[in-house]
Amino acid sequence: MDASPKFVRDLIALTVELAWFLESADEESLDPDDTVRQLEGITHVLSNQSGDDLALIRDVLNQMSASATLEQQEFLASFPANLALDTE
Repeated sequence: MDASPKFVRDLIALTVELAWFLESADEESLDPDDTVRQLEGITHVLSNQSGDDLALIRDVLNQMSASATLEQQEFLASFPANLALDTE
């Protein structure tokens, strides 16, 4: 059974929001080593996706950026390059 497109897009958005939370949390809130491990896990999973899936991730990032704060927009714009997803 294939997942619905909306479900896949929602999971991508949740993953990106989690990465934003980890990236923007201060060291007093989260252990920096734990944060790095979690971000590396996200990078590993996302970077092993197909070209079509990476294009979908970039599309979701663009959609998220439309309603994001300036700081979030900067994070979303750098997300593919920072996670080595920018293969174009």
